[in-house]
Amino acid sequence: MKRVFFEKDKYFDYLFVITNPGEDAEIYKVKNFTDETGHEYVYTLIGERKSITDEIFAKSVTPLPNGKFMNYMDGGESITAKECIESMIDLRSINKENDIYIYIRRK
Repeated sequence: MKRVFFEKDKYFDYLFVITNPGEDAEIYKVKNFTDETGHEYVYTLIGERKSITDEIFAKSVTPLPNGKFMNYMDGGESITAKECIESMIDLRSINKENDIYIYIRRK
């Protein structure tokens, strides 16, 4: 596991676990994460970002009142939920050649 970071919205916490391509990190066994204050949280794995469909993303991202989604790169709007998640990754300048596993936790 290379790096972990969170991105928050009103209803979900997001956890991105970044590994090198092909690295056998047994990522699917990881469900509990402890933050810097020592609180443990349980997350649900959505999957590796390259293989997740927009329909799956749409169940895991809170839409704006107009039905579109937040674009975290420019503060504007994204048309799809997948674009919203991609903007979170772009905001952190994560190398998309790596495997990025996405977890969510409902608040």
